[in-house]
Amino acid sequence: MSPGFRLGPENEAYVARLCQQLDGIPLAIELAAACMRMLTVEQILERLTKRFSLLTAGDRAGQMRHHTLRAAVDWSFELCTEQESLLWARCSVFVGEFDLDAVEYICADEMFPPEEVFTALMGLIAKSIVSRIVDDQDYHYRMLETIRQYGHERLAESGDEDNLRCRHRDYYLRLAEQCDSECSGSNQAHWIRRLRTERFNIWVALDLCATTPGEARTGLHMASALCFMWTAGGLLRSGRHWLDRMLSLNTEPTHERIRALWINGWLAHLQGDYASSVALLDESRELALLCNDDVGLTYAIQFLGDTENWHNNAERALPLLEEALERHRASGQWNAIALQIFPLRIHTAHLLGRTDLATELLRECRTLCAPLGERWALSWTEWSAAIARWAAGDLEKASEYLRESLRKKGELNEWLGIACCLSLLACVAAAGGDAHRAAVLFGASDTMWELADRMLYGIEKLLDWVRQSTQLSRKALGKKAFEAAYQQGERMTQEEVIAYALGDKLPQQASTAAAAPAPLLTKRELEVVALIAAGMSNKQIAASLVISQRTAESHVENILTKMGLTSRTQIVAWHSRQEDSP
Repeated sequence: MSPGFRLGPENEAYVARLCQQLDGIPLAIELAAACMRMLTVEQILERLTKRFSLLTAGDRAGQMRHHTLRAAVDWSFELCTEQESLLWARCSVFVGEFDLDAVEYICADEMFPPEEVFTALMGLIAKSIVSRIVDDQDYHYRMLETIRQYGHERLAESGDEDNLRCRHRDYYLRLAEQCDSECSGSNQAHWIRRLRTERFNIWVALDLCATTPGEARTGLHMASALCFMWTAGGLLRSGRHWLDRMLSLNTEPTHERIRALWINGWLAHLQGDYASSVALLDESRELALLCNDDVGLTYAIQFLGDTENWHNNAERALPLLEEALERHRASGQWNAIALQIFPLRIHTAHLLGRTDLATELLRECRTLCAPLGERWALSWTEWSAAIARWAAGDLEKASEYLRESLRKKGELNEWLGIACCLSLLACVAAAGGDAHRAAVLFGASDTMWELADRMLYGIEKLLDWVRQSTQLSRKALGKKAFEAAYQQGERMTQEEVIAYALGDKLPQQASTAAAAPAPLLTKRELEVVALIAAGMSNKQIAASLVISQRTAESHVENILTKMGLTSRTQIVAWHSRQEDSP
């Protein structure tokens, strides 16, 4: 180490990052310290993508495996059986977490059958090469970045990297297609949870399609097949990124392009990007007419009507939504996306003062959803029906519909929907004179929008309702009391606020959930927690960790989900308690 080096406030964050990016491996940290004779901590961090050629200045008097980082990992590699070494290299195609099904599909072949892959995986876990992550539902696995990079070098040397990357892409394409075909039934919560967990590997698969000649159309198909993840999973920004990229790479007038256009137009609307939404949906509609794609035409019309409706163009929206509904009825092909026509059509009924029609549409939607076991579209239909009742002054029925919707959305862990329900329940509470409850729910709902890409705040009509109701509650309570109640909502976990909104009794242990440790956080996620606690934005976190902003945002989403929290404020509070713990 450089004799003049001192640890202090100006460099301690960089040193912490260095230790964390080296996975806390003592030898790696020691070798990095030796590099400080020539490099600053920041310069070492910049070179860690080639850590095995960098960390070579170990104690030459010690054992050979302590001379360099590569020698240490070589030694571990040599302790593995032939099958374990092979699996180590092949598992390097994964980024983040992966499951047994993925390992057996991607890493097995005729010479390395699935049963041998399973045995090798158990051996790598026993040797701490692969770590096991346990959640309430499944087992997942991951490799430390140092171990993964070493495995990737071995895979590249084997000449099998391209084959493994293609199999990796094929597996996650198959997963996307499976979700696309099953997301309208009783497994919606499973698919939301699984695709959020798998999203980093999905990004890798999509990137392969985008960067490999001749694969752009496959990438367009895959990005479209992930429609349920982009919407129900609350990953609007990621969906826009990948659909924009794939659409730019494949401009042929195909059915895949028609579908990608209307999905991207829908996402643009949910983000409040009216101009892009209309442009994408108009192009999808025109192309569907050209290609005689009746299905694509129906969805383009449906979401064009949705966009126009929420941007105060009711005269244009109503005939579009009526046409889309009749098309769906005629085809009889009901799925989760088609069923979204009901909340959209109910909203136009509300604008016309037709609460009777809104009730009839809700009843029809419930009838269609029951045999499917569908909850996502039904919860949005109940949410829209609540708006109609609220506008008609029927606060009791509005609250009933919102609670029914919120219960479903809580079971699905649907960030967008939970945030929308909390916001409207706050508005209903304000209209009913319960200013304290409204303030608590506003505090809780505002934190939820950090998970939900702030969909509500992209739609001015909804934002106006929230502004008016917030002002009403603040005036009724007074500034000090309003802020106290608002902050109470901010501090609630997702489980706590849903129970509060539903009037359910929270289990005893849940009240201390935010204070409990988060054993499932990875080293990188703990690093992100520390940076959030330091007051950094996602952009600043990305710059600090030398990662993309989208990756930083994904880390924050992961942390909130794993810890059962809903805001950065709660992350900071949790971090503070850990710092204060003995």
